[in-house]
Amino acid sequence: HALTGDKMYLDKAIEWADKVLQSKAYHKETGLPYYHINLVTGNSIPNKEGIVLSDSNVGLLEYRYLYELTGDNRYLAHLNALNQSMTQLAKLRVKGLYGSKICTETGQWTNHYSSLNYAGRDFYYTLVKAYAQTNGQERFYLDLYRETMQAIERNHMFATSRTGLLYAR
Repeated sequence: HALTGDKMYLDKAIEWADKVLQSKAYHKETGLPYYHINLVTGNSIPNKEGIVLSDSNVGLLEYRYLYELTGDNRYLAHLNALNQSMTQLAKLRVKGLYGSKICTETGQWTNHYSSLNYAGRDFYYTLVKAYAQTNGQERFYLDLYRETMQAIERNHMFATSRTGLLYAR
């Protein structure tokens, strides 16, 4: 919709977003998403190992964009729930670092291993994108990102190769 202005794309986005919100895609107490969801039945299937960190803020950008376009308070309420779950996850950091897997039902880490691979990378990207999406108005996202990057440096998760290239461990 943003590229074409075609209302059909907005209508489809709203249709799918509403299906997700009406389903059991997110745990009511933790606000975290389930790993698998059947949009026809609305049922979700918990993953015993938990979800990866990058799944914990899935939909953040999309629901904000839908709220901006429609003014529908259901999308704002969902954003607030996502922000609350990110606040809770931030409180559980060990040495300032996020784990890589979280139990949807309890909101606790199922894997404390911190990484910049697929399990975490998109979580951090989304924080920066969310900050940019709000034109710098929501410092919450930038603060979470900066705190984590500082912890990554403190915990020596970066290394320099013999040729001087910086890489993540």
